[in-house]
Amino acid sequence: MRAAERVSAASVVLLLAMAGCHRDVDAIRAAQAHTRSADRVPATTVTEGLDPATGLPIGYPAHLPLVPGGRALSGGVDPGVIRTATLTYPGMTVDSYIAALNQLLEANGKRVVRTFTTESGSKQLRVDLGDGYASVIVADSQGLVRVDVSAFDRPAATP
Repeated sequence: MRAAERVSAASVVLLLAMAGCHRDVDAIRAAQAHTRSADRVPATTVTEGLDPATGLPIGYPAHLPLVPGGRALSGGVDPGVIRTATLTYPGMTVDSYIAALNQLLEANGKRVVRTFTTESGSKQLRVDLGDGYASVIVADSQGLVRVDVSAFDRPAATP
């Protein structure tokens, strides 16, 4: 087969392949049109700092009392789905953080319903918030207490 024949054969194969791809693209677009907006993920915020509306770290559940003295490292909100926040507490131990959290919870009529200690020494708490639960993981991270909090995002009830 001469070079010209090879180029011609390759061109035919390429055109046939592209025609097949074009049909696939059309099929994909048609399927996407049928899903409407179901394939879209809600807007998410992931950042550090404080929420100006609540004064709490971004992503921190509003119904969970905040132990003072922490620094917000990161937080995220997936509206209507989940809230997450990571904080550090210099000068505290895992046990002193948990004691402070328990004291704040009791003052607000809330409580820790389960505590689990991992092999690494971190403690995982399940907190009853009344209208839902929060998960709190407390660990010693190079001399700082690191706290990871997550809870379902419960939109405020409309009056």
